[in-house]
Amino acid sequence: MIEDFPDRLLCDMARLDPCTAVVEAGEQDVDGLTDYSPEGHQARADLAVRALRELEILGDALPAATPLHAHLAERLHTRIAFHDAGDDLRELHAAATGPLQLIRQAVEAAVPGRGAEGAVFEEGWARVGARLAAIPAALDGYARSLLLAAERGNLPARRQVELVTQPAANGSTTMSPWWIATARGVSGRRCRPQ
Repeated sequence: MIEDFPDRLLCDMARLDPCTAVVEAGEQDVDGLTDYSPEGHQARADLAVRALRELEILGDALPAATPLHAHLAERLHTRIAFHDAGDDLRELHAAATGPLQLIRQAVEAAVPGRGAEGAVFEEGWARVGARLAAIPAALDGYARSLLLAAERGNLPARRQVELVTQPAANGSTTMSPWWIATARGVSGRRCRPQ
């Protein structure tokens, strides 16, 4: 039934894009970080194709297309077109929706909140550690996607490249006090938010 379809689709998408699930949907019970490699992008596009096919079958059984059906179909068509154009491979944003920012936000979201104690505190820091450990693979996949896009001549906009690389060119670092505190918490010092 079409009413069950969105929940199944969200679960499947969360499995393939945990960073977005954490940051945009507040989902904490997902493991790892998003695979931003060409293979990861292909897996998400394949899911969109399968989901659109299923949605079309479900739509054929309805007396008239519902607003939910129309919205999901539009979003899935857009996702497929984004992939087919190669735009997912070259995705580079200075804003909060870029892969680098989503990775950072997914790690930040795992930090236990004020007053967390016992198992909740320990599970939160374990999740932070797991997500930090997954960063090298996520960044490697992301770099492979950007390189493949460049090989195909599908480069990000120059302005985006400049905005994303500017902090490094200025000698600044992403090791903000928050990241340092997070690393200390994971390493066993268990710092609590002030």
